[in-house]
Amino acid sequence: MPKTPKRTPKKGMAPRSPVVVVLGHVDHGKTTLLDTIRKTNVAGRESGGITQHVGAYVVERGGKTITFLDTPGHEAFSAMRSRGAQVADVAILVVAVDDGVKPQTKEAIEAIRSSHIPFVVAMNKIDKGNADIERTKNGLTEAGVLLEGWGGDTPNVEISAKAGSGVDELLELVLLVAEVAELGADPTGMAEGAVIEAHRDSRRGPVATLLVKEGTLRRGDAIVAGSVFGRAKAIEDFAGKNAEALGPSMPAVVLGFNEVPAVGDAFSVFPDDAMAAEKAQSEAKRRAREQVIAEGSPEGEFSLIVKADVMGSLEAVMGELGKFRNSFIAIRVAAADTGDITENEVKQAAAIGAIVVGFRVKAPRAIQQLAERTGVSVVTFPVIYEMLDFLRKAIEERMPRKIIREDMGVLQLLATFRSDPPRQVIGGRITKGLARKGLRFELERNNAVVGSGELLEVQMNKIVVDEVPQGNECGTLVKFRAGGPAKEGDTLRLFTERIEQQKLG
Repeated sequence: MPKTPKRTPKKGMAPRSPVVVVLGHVDHGKTTLLDTIRKTNVAGRESGGITQHVGAYVVERGGKTITFLDTPGHEAFSAMRSRGAQVADVAILVVAVDDGVKPQTKEAIEAIRSSHIPFVVAMNKIDKGNADIERTKNGLTEAGVLLEGWGGDTPNVEISAKAGSGVDELLELVLLVAEVAELGADPTGMAEGAVIEAHRDSRRGPVATLLVKEGTLRRGDAIVAGSVFGRAKAIEDFAGKNAEALGPSMPAVVLGFNEVPAVGDAFSVFPDDAMAAEKAQSEAKRRAREQVIAEGSPEGEFSLIVKADVMGSLEAVMGELGKFRNSFIAIRVAAADTGDITENEVKQAAAIGAIVVGFRVKAPRAIQQLAERTGVSVVTFPVIYEMLDFLRKAIEERMPRKIIREDMGVLQLLATFRSDPPRQVIGGRITKGLARKGLRFELERNNAVVGSGELLEVQMNKIVVDEVPQGNECGTLVKFRAGGPAKEGDTLRLFTERIEQQKLG
C-alpha cells in the first residue's frame, strides 16, 4: 500500500466518502466499469467511445458510499479529465491487458500525479484471449508506475469490467486507500466545491451539477460559481430525487443560476444574494481583464459558431480548437453555447461569414432550410473526432500553399552551343545527382545566381534520353525564365518544385 498523504484533521471535521475518478486510454473499459458498478446502461448509449454526459454517481459498498465522477476518458477531453482528477480523492487507472500502456494511459498517469492523489490500477479485460498481464505490468513500470509485487507500492487488481469479475475487490481496494487517507470535511459550514457539469435546459434554464467538498448545500442557498451566481431554487441528488440538503462528497443538480457556469469552476455559498452578486461581478471583471484577444492574421480569418449538448462537451471542443492555433489563419469563435442550433445563430453566421458546427446537438429542418437560403454551412456531429477532422480540413484549405523544393543534381557547363533567347543548347557533366527533362534550374556564376529556367531536353551521345546520371556528360536544351545566356564554367543547380497543402500542427 502506498504512503497516502493524510489530511490534517481540523476541528469539526467528520469522515466523508471518497470521490473517485476513473481514467485511462480510450476503449480500455472505463465506461463499462462504471456501468458495471452502478448497474445502469450508460455504456450502451455511447457514441464513438466517448461518455455521453459528464456526471457523478453514488454507489454503496458494505454500508459505505463512494462517489464516482463519470468523466469522459477520451484524449480530446484531457482538460476535463485533469479537472476531474483535481476534485477527486482517489483515482482508478484502467489499463486493458490486451492492449497495454497507450499514450492516453500515460496522459492519465500525469493527470493523477499532478493532482497528488492516490490511485489504484485496474488491469481490465483479463478474460480476453490475447490478454498479456506481464506485458502490461512491464509497460506500467516503464511509465513509472511500480505495482505492488513488482517492486513498488501501487495497489492493483485484475478485473473484467464486462463480466464483473474482480470489481468487488476493486471497490474494497478503493475504500481501503480512502480509509488510509483519512478523508474528512466539516458538514456544518457553508458549502464549497466544484462544477462537474452544466447545461441550459429549454424548460428549466441553467442547470449545474455541483460536487460538494466542504459544508452542506441547502435549497435556497446563494451560490457563486466562477462569474455566475444564483439561488438554489431546487436541488436534486444524483438519482434525480428532490433534496433539501446534500453534504460533503455528494453530487447535487442545482437549478437557479443566472447563467450556465463553466465546468471546473469552483463554487461557494454566500450569506445573501447581494454578496453573491458582488463576488460574481468581481470575478467577471477579473476574467475580462485577463482575457487574451487573438491577434489577426495577414492571411485571413476562419470564423465559426460552436454548439454542444452540455458545457463539459463544449469546453472539450473549445480546448481542442485551441490546438489549431497557427501563424497563417486566425481562428475566431464568434459564439459558443449549449443547446440545439437556432435561427439567430444561422443569421449571425451569415452576417459574418462563419460556419456553424454542432456536437451532439440538432439542427431542425427549418434551421437547415434557412442555412441553405443564406448560404451558411451548418454541420452537426455525434463524435468529437469527426467534428475536429472536419474543422481541421476546412482550416487547412484556407491556409496558403507551401512550395517544396527538392534538389536533384548539379550540371557543370563545359561548352555552349546554339543560342536563340530564351533558349540555348549547352553541354556539360553531371557532377551530382542526375539531369532529366522538365527539371528546373538556377544558373550560378561566381557563387551568385544569375539566371533560372527549365531543361526542355537532355541527350547522351546525341540521343535523346529520359535522364542522365552522375558522372556522365550530356547535351541539353534549356529555356531561361530569367537571366541567361549561360557561359562555360557556369553551374546549373537542378531541382523540382511541388506545391503542398500546409497542415495544422
